[in-house]
Amino acid sequence: MQQKQIISITLLLLYAALFFSGSSGSNEMGSPTSIPAEARGLTASS
Repeated sequence: MQQKQIISITLLLLYAALFFSGSSGSNEMGSPTSIPAEARGLTASS
């Protein structure tokens, strides 16, 4: 159970980092709005 929690937290941090780096100017990853949508889908499915 704890390992699953750690993985979800790591994923959330990763998505947050991607979102902030994407919204702070560099648009290499495409639209930053697509990242929170994916993260929302991940958290909703788990």
